[in-house]
Amino acid sequence: MTATVAFAAQAPFIGGAERALLRLVGALDDTRYRPFVIIDRRGEVTDALRSANIPHRQVALPPPERRWPWPFARSVMRIAAEMLRHRAVLLHTSDPPAHLAPSLAARLLRLPRICHVHFTYPADGLRWSLKWGFERALFASEYAKRDAQRQCPELFPEHRCAVIAYGFDPPPPPDAPRLAALRAECGLDADDVVIGFVGRVIESKGVADYLHMASALAAQHPRWRFLIVGDDQRPRPSYRVEMETLAAQLGIAPACRFIGFRNDVWDLLHLCDVVVMPSHVEPFGIVALEAGAAGRPVVAAHVGGIPEVVHDRATGVLVPPRDPRALANAVAQLIADPQRRAELGCRGRVHVAARFGLGAHARAVMDLYDDVRRSAEPQAGGMGSPKAKFFTSA
Repeated sequence: MTATVAFAAQAPFIGGAERALLRLVGALDDTRYRPFVIIDRRGEVTDALRSANIPHRQVALPPPERRWPWPFARSVMRIAAEMLRHRAVLLHTSDPPAHLAPSLAARLLRLPRICHVHFTYPADGLRWSLKWGFERALFASEYAKRDAQRQCPELFPEHRCAVIAYGFDPPPPPDAPRLAALRAECGLDADDVVIGFVGRVIESKGVADYLHMASALAAQHPRWRFLIVGDDQRPRPSYRVEMETLAAQLGIAPACRFIGFRNDVWDLLHLCDVVVMPSHVEPFGIVALEAGAAGRPVVAAHVGGIPEVVHDRATGVLVPPRDPRALANAVAQLIADPQRRAELGCRGRVHVAARFGLGAHARAVMDLYDDVRRSAEPQAGGMGSPKAKFFTSA
């Protein structure tokens, strides 16, 4: 009999974690599990869920506050009612910040809970967000699991952790007219060499390193262009504005294309001759996964979970983090050697198809659901801790 999994997510925009969520809920085998998604606000994610005909409901997910507890309590009750209405058998939250109200609702209903930890967090943040417990923590990389265990060993003993890499089944590549239209839209000529960055324009993604790399390359290669796909959600002046200012100060603004958040990342990757990931922190590196599927070689910082996706000198090139000169050297060598670039891209495509298929990912997650349901008896720290404080100390 098919069972319902209630997903819960905070999603102001579609980033890597949101793409992973949308792919998973669309790939579940409806003879085993069907999804119902609780989303905290309307926007791009709800539009995508609606287009995919995935059942969902918008419910605000405010944090608990001692001085005004009613919004949080109302959220818990609404989530519990939705889970009852859909006869959910399990809760799957998409990252710790989305876990508080849904986990308490599931605890009241005595439903097992999985928290998908997409990013890295400080210890206090993890303890606060997960204080009502969970039965299993799910990570996309061994690095992300080790980081959480280092931060909070008491929360993440080995038996309560699972590692399942993200899955991706690439759509067909864009055709020539689509690529030509994208080039024109981005202000790229047909003979421009394009070095791409895809991700949030925030400090930890190494955007400043990328621009300093571009500065080292642009003077010698006037036909090279630097495509920055992504944005910063902070109010202005945002970090994107700082980076646009930095590009102007470095004298490379005419060679840079800041195009903001896009829903056509897959197509844009096909404009790139090389994709650069200069991250300072990266739990997995979903952009490396997508670039590999597109047959684009990746030059990336050797940090976090990236080496679990990019194999150095086999599917891409790994360089020391925070080193724009190393990035520039690696990019220049790849652009100068089209044969090696093509070989890395081909190996990357094969590697992603063999290791990161969406069907295998979904089956592994559903097997985890089965296991969690079988062993859902309360354990230490599971089904919530009776000593967890309900409100903030404020």
